[in-house]
Amino acid sequence: MAGYLILVALCVFGAHAIPRPVAQNSPIHTRVGGNVPAETAPHACMVLVHRTDLEGTNTAALGGGSIISSRHVLTAAHLVQGSVIRYQIGFIVGTARRLVEATFRLIHEEFDNTDFKNDIALIFLQGTATFPLANAITISIEPAAPTTGTALITAGFGFTAANSTGASSSPFASNQAVAAVCEFDNFELTDTHFCATDESGATWVCPGDNGSGAYSEGASIAENRLVGIVSRVLTGCAESQLTGYTIVGQYVAWITNVTGIPVPTFIANYNKKHNL
Repeated sequence: MAGYLILVALCVFGAHAIPRPVAQNSPIHTRVGGNVPAETAPHACMVLVHRTDLEGTNTAALGGGSIISSRHVLTAAHLVQGSVIRYQIGFIVGTARRLVEATFRLIHEEFDNTDFKNDIALIFLQGTATFPLANAITISIEPAAPTTGTALITAGFGFTAANSTGASSSPFASNQAVAAVCEFDNFELTDTHFCATDESGATWVCPGDNGSGAYSEGASIAENRLVGIVSRVLTGCAESQLTGYTIVGQYVAWITNVTGIPVPTFIANYNKKHNL
């Protein structure tokens, strides 16, 4: 595969593991999100979580996130909980692939890892490392779940193939539509979630996309809005499968307090300043 291919040794840690994808029935299922490049999602990033509490030789878990400022990545709390050494964050600038490291994260203080309520966290860059402002996405300020049928795009790096432990070298996208029903056989979602799926079965969200962002597409990249964070993914990458998302708009005040940045206007102001 062109570009870097980051090999990830995944672990299984209890009921909240990030499982490996199962084999697919269709030969087109070779990349998370299908075969639609997410070139209009520069905010999408890979999050490689290096942990100290994993068993055996497995030392890292793979997930995703969304760049929301020059120093902050919004992701899922369940991905970054536990004893973490550091995070490696991969993202795209133009056609170039970049990798930065971070050692600090803040999980929502009311996150519940039994039902994944308030499944949201921020990763902070320290020192001189920054993200280009053109990579940042503005968050939605709507606290309610999007209405049934709303079209969203989920962009993540995820796995490169069924049963793979390698991260994709560039983000791919899944077309999602908000579902009327949000029920799973083995767990319940809270009122901080909504569900979505691609009913056509042409694109999908897989394990390895945990923490990635779902966004509404505007007339330009600057008008895209981050609506959800991948919170609950069922094992495998089955067609027409529901994915549970944390509702980003419920956490505007929390993000503002944590970052000290006036969300959601700061990205709009940056875009204007840099003629984006």
